[in-house]
Amino acid sequence: MLTVPSLTALLSVFCYFMFFGAVWAFLEPLGAQYGIDGRTVGLIVSASLAAQVLGAMTATVFEARIDYRLAVATIGVVALVSSLVLASGPDLTTFWVAALVMGFILLFIVPYQIRLAITADETRTAVLLVPAAQLFGLAIGPIAASLLIDGKDFRPVPEFAAASAVASVLLLGLFVLVARGRPPRAGPGSAMSNNWSNWSGFVTAEPRLIASPADAGELGDLIRTALGPVRVVGAGHSFTPLVKSEGTILSLEKLEGLVSHDAEKHQARVRAGTRLGPLMHILQGIGQGLPNMGDIDRQAIGGALGTATHGSGPKLGAYHTQLETVQIVDGLGKLRDFKRAGDQETIHAIGVALGAFGVLTEVTLNNIATYRLRRRKWVLPITEMLREFETMMAAHRSAEFYYIPFSGYAQFIASDLSDVAPTPRPPEADEAGLRTLRRLRTALAWLPSLRGRLIRSAVAKFPAEDYVQDWLNVYASDRQTKFNEMEYHLPFEVGPKALAEIIELTEKHFPEVYFPMEVRTVAPDEFWLSPFYRRPTCSIAIHHDAANDPLPFMRAAEPIFRRYGGRPHWGKMHSLKAVELKKLYPRWDDAMAVRRDIDPQNRLVSPYMAGLFGIEPGPSGSER
Repeated sequence: MLTVPSLTALLSVFCYFMFFGAVWAFLEPLGAQYGIDGRTVGLIVSASLAAQVLGAMTATVFEARIDYRLAVATIGVVALVSSLVLASGPDLTTFWVAALVMGFILLFIVPYQIRLAITADETRTAVLLVPAAQLFGLAIGPIAASLLIDGKDFRPVPEFAAASAVASVLLLGLFVLVARGRPPRAGPGSAMSNNWSNWSGFVTAEPRLIASPADAGELGDLIRTALGPVRVVGAGHSFTPLVKSEGTILSLEKLEGLVSHDAEKHQARVRAGTRLGPLMHILQGIGQGLPNMGDIDRQAIGGALGTATHGSGPKLGAYHTQLETVQIVDGLGKLRDFKRAGDQETIHAIGVALGAFGVLTEVTLNNIATYRLRRRKWVLPITEMLREFETMMAAHRSAEFYYIPFSGYAQFIASDLSDVAPTPRPPEADEAGLRTLRRLRTALAWLPSLRGRLIRSAVAKFPAEDYVQDWLNVYASDRQTKFNEMEYHLPFEVGPKALAEIIELTEKHFPEVYFPMEVRTVAPDEFWLSPFYRRPTCSIAIHHDAANDPLPFMRAAEPIFRRYGGRPHWGKMHSLKAVELKKLYPRWDDAMAVRRDIDPQNRLVSPYMAGLFGIEPGPSGSER
């Protein structure tokens, strides 16, 4: 439901575009009234279109530097002045200037209106309606202005446009006043509420209790007595409702740090709530390293293990393949330990557990001695990348690539072991690149061909990178721009064909998508619910800005992934339920049998988990 702030923001956008629609529709008869011939007015219109492109490009440079309220208000004043100038009977030169200024500000304002809508509505509903408000204003402006025309006197048109510009600014002021009166939103687990959301904000929950047990004993007590269903959260970096519960959410944030390590075997026992970022430094300090990593280090190790999170490399497995021992608290609140020697089948069953095969408390990881990597990045045409896919992905210890929509280019990233001295890692440019891609998407929504040319030109000029660093300074990147993600794991050999179809789908039907697509490889393993179970894998991840509704894009892409035999990433968006999942996992029934033994009362089964597993959700009450 739209709120008062979001309505005032959308009305401000609507009135601004009424101003422009009114003037533009009647520019030729207005010029004729002032003695300007039709051919000259046509030339002015053409020049104004060029000014629109210039305005859009200028906005991509200054959008992050100017406060949206100042920008919208200033442009509203410029629109008012330009309209009054046109109503005053200007000479040819002044008419030219006013028209060019109007053309320039038309698209210059768009990124700021998007920011206005985002600020107005935390649910992002308003921002989805901005294009409708713009088009509606362009349509209504000429109709309303035509009702004011008296015979051959068209001066009421720019006067109406001036009034529309004033209304746009006044509505902005009303929005600012209303927004100041809004109470701050309570955060997860705050004293004001028990609201919880995942990292992107797409998955939300209002549990009766959010608790952070300090040790396994307290965790067991909560599992036995807390209001069900009981779900567990690591860092909240999944995009599916794995954590969502109306009963209890248990955070592992206090269960973190190193328990013990074995220098000779390169093993480390750590608590499940340890974030990957701190874990890297812990391991480096004891002379160990994770064999491989993804590019995000915010997850807790427990969540990364439970969802089969992974890096890239044809001979490198996901995090769960490092498991040597596992300690859980089961659905009855009892502490249970498993070792690879003697309990290998059980570890294969619970290694990818989705927080439903007991709650992970501690794990022993098989690591390797600390090491250095040489990392290189370069761009190449996507056609060449798809043609040489198998050769290039197999030629390096770790390899992946990103495809930037509408660019025609891939950025290839190769990492190989090195024993040379470290060299400086270049400054990260990913966030700056995303901002540019977003601005081009927003500002040039009406000029897709120009957008494509600009993106292709920019990507083709990406500088190559080549540096050597210790492993912990190579894998992860700082991801600030929030997004939602779908990732499917396909048989390695069909990866290029599937990606080509995803690219075609995106560029034909989803021009609003600007986030790069990520392509990786993962080695096969023996874990029963692992997406990499007994097959070499190509993983393809697609992303969409968290400010936009991801579902239309994801729903359109998923059938392509499924047609190629894809298994979804457990922590990323997908629509599969037990009937489809069972067909993808040969040891599905065996895994469910182990799960029943660990959680016989379904205490850890929420309605979402019940749909995944094809079982009944757990009781909403507690065990006394």
